[in-house]
Amino acid sequence: MITWMFVMTILLQVPDSSLGKHELQLYISPDLEGVTGDTLVADVGYGFFMKDRYSLGGLFQLKTVEDVAPGEKDYRFREVDFAFEYVFGSNKFLPFVRATAGMAWLDYLDHNESSLTLGAGAGLKYAVTEHAALDCSATVRNAQDEVFVNDFKLEKTDLGLKFGVRIRF
Repeated sequence: MITWMFVMTILLQVPDSSLGKHELQLYISPDLEGVTGDTLVADVGYGFFMKDRYSLGGLFQLKTVEDVAPGEKDYRFREVDFAFEYVFGSNKFLPFVRATAGMAWLDYLDHNESSLTLGAGAGLKYAVTEHAALDCSATVRNAQDEVFVNDFKLEKTDLGLKFGVRIRF
């Protein structure tokens, strides 16, 4: 009973809906196992708040590196994800969880592959102003086929960190 009371107290703290229903997300992600060593990757996303705590949206990532593979072949990776996000709390620190489903495409050496992906993540938003927040999150993505390149090896699983800014309007 005490557990349910605690859980309901957390769930009933509703963020202010007057802050806007739309959210633009801009991320920088360190890729410590990239095809050219350590790199930074930019992601862009959009979220629409169905209710104050629930948002649906999408994330887009594009990596293009020229002449990195043997034989001067290019490396190209594209991923589009649809995301569901749930936000806890209603103060300056907003923990959240995210589930994603999407599609990834890889062109690397002689490996041209596309695959469905599923992912999960958790993070923390810090509200700098009423409409802007800093974001830090950890993610894990799993694909049906080997579309992730980690240290020149093809893999089905990818772990990542994201640091970003969110603008709510």
